[in-house]
Amino acid sequence: MHGVVSKETRIIGVLGMAGIGKTTIAHKLFEEGKNKFHRRMFFDDIDKTSKEEGLTELRVRLLRKLLKKTDKTITEETTHESVETELLDSNVFLVLDNVSNKKQLEHLLGNRRWISQGSKVVIVTSDKSLVEDVVSDTYVVPGLNEKEGLECFCYHAFGDHKVHEGSFMKQSREFVDYARGNPLALKVLGPELRGRDTAHWESKLLQLAQSPSNVLNVSYDGLSQQQKEAFLDVTCFFRSENHRFVTALVDSEPDKGSSEIRDLADKFLIDITGGRVEMHNLLYTLGKKLASKQQKRLRNHHEIIRALKKKMGKSTINGIRGMFLDMSEVGTDTALSKEAFNGMDNLRYLKIYDSHFPQENEAGYKLHFSNGVKLPLQKIRYLHWLRFPGEELPQDFNPKNLIDLKLPYSKIKRLWDGVKDTSKLTWVDLSHSVNLSYLSGLLGSQNLRRLNLEGCKELKTLDARMENLTSLVLLNLRGCSSLVSLTEMNMESLKTLILSDCSNLEEFQIISEQLEALYLDGTSIKTLPPSMIKLQKLVLLNLKDCTKLATVPGCLGNMKALQEVILSGCKKMETFPDLQENMRRLRIFLLDGTSIKEVPKRLQNPGLSRWPHHGGVKGFPLLRHLSLRGNDKIQSLQPDIGDLYHLKYIDLKFCKNLAVSH
Repeated sequence: MHGVVSKETRIIGVLGMAGIGKTTIAHKLFEEGKNKFHRRMFFDDIDKTSKEEGLTELRVRLLRKLLKKTDKTITEETTHESVETELLDSNVFLVLDNVSNKKQLEHLLGNRRWISQGSKVVIVTSDKSLVEDVVSDTYVVPGLNEKEGLECFCYHAFGDHKVHEGSFMKQSREFVDYARGNPLALKVLGPELRGRDTAHWESKLLQLAQSPSNVLNVSYDGLSQQQKEAFLDVTCFFRSENHRFVTALVDSEPDKGSSEIRDLADKFLIDITGGRVEMHNLLYTLGKKLASKQQKRLRNHHEIIRALKKKMGKSTINGIRGMFLDMSEVGTDTALSKEAFNGMDNLRYLKIYDSHFPQENEAGYKLHFSNGVKLPLQKIRYLHWLRFPGEELPQDFNPKNLIDLKLPYSKIKRLWDGVKDTSKLTWVDLSHSVNLSYLSGLLGSQNLRRLNLEGCKELKTLDARMENLTSLVLLNLRGCSSLVSLTEMNMESLKTLILSDCSNLEEFQIISEQLEALYLDGTSIKTLPPSMIKLQKLVLLNLKDCTKLATVPGCLGNMKALQEVILSGCKKMETFPDLQENMRRLRIFLLDGTSIKEVPKRLQNPGLSRWPHHGGVKGFPLLRHLSLRGNDKIQSLQPDIGDLYHLKYIDLKFCKNLAVSH
């Protein structure tokens, strides 16, 4: 109310999903504040009026209401400018309810110069993008909390706000949980349950999971065709997935700056929470119901097998947009034609997986293609196939639109023969494809960001042309046991390099100066190159269980970004370089299982000013974890180490020869 009665001119947006209570709040605000204004109007359901009577009627009704006490005649030709003098005579309190597009605002508000000093305009909408350049402030209506939700539900189901304990309590909480704070959903549900027994309540709960109320249909009906497709894609395939990932896969024309995912978030049909795309239960149920009518997004294994066996009409097969086949649901071996995917010209998302893998180790083997398989999928963006059966993807496979490729535990030796357009490819997972030995198919993938080659045991080397992968930030080579050394190159964007358990890797060479995390644990390296000094952005260095590593270069003691150094199990290591004062960010230093005879000097005599000290902290103010566990070489530890006042955990267990100096 403070904003309504203040003397400043304000245009405010009241935002939220359908049914959340925007109009109720706006009505309350209007009733409490209307008597403070000479002219006021609550313009109800603008979207309905616009559709039934046209946009011009919006302006006519508004001006007639605001100027009804004047002698001005308002016609369809009357504009805000033509009556601006009269409008500026008095301040206005105007509520515009259920605005659904910008043209409605243009007809209602014009150039906004007619809005007099001290006026208040409230725009109620389910689309945040409509008011971004119009309002001075916004209020997003939150859902009811659990207590409020129970009270609201009980009011409509029992006729009072008292929370009813007993046999109905469990079901009441389930209905409230389903509605997720949406009061209109509770208002619709309550009367349907009043006076019914618990058996009916249980039946209604089951029904809701399959068939939502019509509360939110209007939100879906107002979407463009591309927005509708994106909404159903998220519903069927990508709920709770990473926001950036979903945007890349689902947006129809990301290169042109438009984004259906952003539009859906602006319209409160999805939420971006913690970096993930989430969806209200009511909207999720609505989306599943709508998708089930179309047969474009298949998750039922019976339907998918029918489509692959061409037991659906050609137009239906041609219209399929996505198929997610869980092989754990396929009971018996299934023989399929080589042309099983022919005619699926609009297939964007294909996933063949096993929700029970790796507990059941036969995933994928229930599909048997005669003489290989063809994949003439021109629009494919997302291809996941656990245990892909071929030694390479078929020659007719065109990856020009491919964004995400996952072929874990496959039989492939290479992706394909020759060069293909992979300009959109961003994520690749070929992990545990034990026959993979060539990466030539990826060398032109300039947008590739993550490459997972974990467990590719036949991979012996990295092609020097991989430095052309200018967007690659993560390369996982864990368990590539045939890898002996790295090729000289400079991958300009690589931040994380994982070489863990590359048991035959004897020599490490820097392939990127931008590394922030380097995992060399479980390798056979004997030393690190002096060029490590170039890694001035390195935050984490993991050398755990490098049992042949005896020394490290002195420059390691002078890497200012290092926060975590792990040398656990490096049993041949007897010394570590002195740590320099600029290593102030060091937090974790693990030397357990090493043969180090002396803790680096600056740790023994850190030169820390006693806490507190206004002159600042010297040495290693952030060091929290120091481990020397199992070291039977170290004999002394200076008492000054206690001056590391942030040190929370020091492990000296099984240091048999350690004596603390006094």
